[in-house]
Formats: sequence, C-alpha cells, structure tokens
Amino acid sequence: MSCTIRLDIDTWVGLTQGLTKWLDLAAQLEIVSTIALSLGPYKTGRGNLLRILNPKAPRSSKSILPWKRTHWRDLFRGILTPVKYASSENEIINIIKSASKKHEIIPHGFDHTYWSHKFTGLSKNETLGLLDDMVKEYQEILGKKPNACAAPAMQVNPYYWSELEKLQFSYSSDVIGKKPFFAQSRSESKQNKLLQVPITCNFMDSLLAKGYSKKAIIEHYISEIKEQVLNNNYSCWVIHANFEPMRYDSILKEVIKVLKKEIVFETLTEQVNRFITKKAI
Repeated sequence: MSCTIRLDIDTWVGLTQGLTKWLDLAAQLEIVSTIALSLGPYKTGRGNLLRILNPKAPRSSKSILPWKRTHWRDLFRGILTPVKYASSENEIINIIKSASKKHEIIPHGFDHTYWSHKFTGLSKNETLGLLDDMVKEYQEILGKKPNACAAPAMQVNPYYWSELEKLQFSYSSDVIGKKPFFAQSRSESKQNKLLQVPITCNFMDSLLAKGYSKKAIIEHYISEIKEQVLNNNYSCWVIHANFEPMRYDSILKEVIKVLKKEIVFETLTEQVNRFITKKAI
C-alpha cells in the first residue's frame, strides 16, 4: 500500500525556504516525495491583484485568507518586490539538483500566475509556446527532459494533454479524483495514452478555513489516506512549500509517522509504473 506526497512550489519564499524545510523533514522521516517546481517568473503579487480585480479568477472557495498562508514578500512579488527565476540563482539550482537525487522533480507549469489565470483560453500555438519554455528551463536546471507535469491551479485546456503525450510524458497530475485514469478532453475524439494521476486529499488550508483544530487535521489525514490506499491502493496528498512545511511541520511529522507503520511513501512515477504494470498483466 502506497501514498505520494506532492510538494508544490509556486512562491519564491516556498522555493528558497520551504523546500529546504521539507527536504530536512523528509530526510528525518526517511521518505521520498514528488516535488512540483514552478518554472518561469515568480510574480505571485500580480496574481493576488488579478484575483481582487477579477471575481471569476481561479481560487479556492473555502480557503484561509492569503496573508495567513503566504509570506508578505510573495503577496507583493512582481509589484513591490522583484520578479525572480529559479534558473537565475546558482544556490537554488544546486538545492534543486541535490533534491533530485532523492526525490522526483516535475514541472509545475511555466509562469504560475499567467498559467493560473489565462491557460484555459490559450490557443494551440500559445499552449505550445508555454510548454516549450517549461521544458527548456527544466532542462537548463536539471540537464534532462521532464517526464511529467502538474498544471498550476489545475488549469488545463483542449490542447494540453495531447501535447504532453506528444512530448512523451509518462503522466500529468492536474485534477482531483480517486485513482489514476487515462484522460480525455471534451474536444478530443479519443482517449489519450497519457496517464492522469489525480490529487486525492483535501487541502490543509481548506480544513483550516472550516475550523479544524490541529488534532482534527491530523486525524482527518490519517483516516483519509488510509481509506484511499485501502480502497484504491493509491493516494496523492498535495502540500505547498510556502505553507505546511513552514507553518504546520508538526502536523506533517505526526501524520507521516503514523502512516509509515502501514503505508509506503513513493514518488508519483513509482505509483504510475505500478499502475501500468498491473494494467498490462
């Protein structure tokens, strides 16, 4: 029985501080994870401004207030604080390369703010351009092509999955669901060969917004993940580098310690390989 923790990095403080905290915690608990790394410009402040100006912008309907989950520098990143790039900082590149020796690293799109707000309406050429930029920067940092992607804010469009298939990606992780499946967009006449490995667990900020106590959150995740693994032999718990490892590491530690007694923590690729092997038998 296995579970994956997917660490999403979509803010600069999450990249420069939260990632290291997660790597230290994972090493202490002796587990692996899949790290979804945002590529392109980090400009989260512009995203916050767009959400204020556009009521229809992607957001969680049941989430805590932004300043309770995001560092003030990232609240204004790209407005009052400078835009940053992972590939322009040697120290960050070295941390990412070091992390890749133990953990799986996949792209979390390119230009998280732009993707979150515009991707669903992009043309095929615009989609290809964004994916090309994503692959190039990933190669620049890690020296190899990516084999998977996790779409920012779960925003996809009619061209996305088929283009990832053409890039020979093994999987993408873009939706909420119960277990892996082969995706098909409404505009496509046939099912893609690209495996979709969904998020299965509630987001912690949503639980906090509902008034869950620390104890209740711990109990929720232990119960939720055990049930998912028992029923589907699959679970994907998404956490964010700027939030859980930096503010609620004690919850992560307690949940993982309990689950480790019965469940193996794997990367998403390990879960995908097992799923494909089972299908082939």
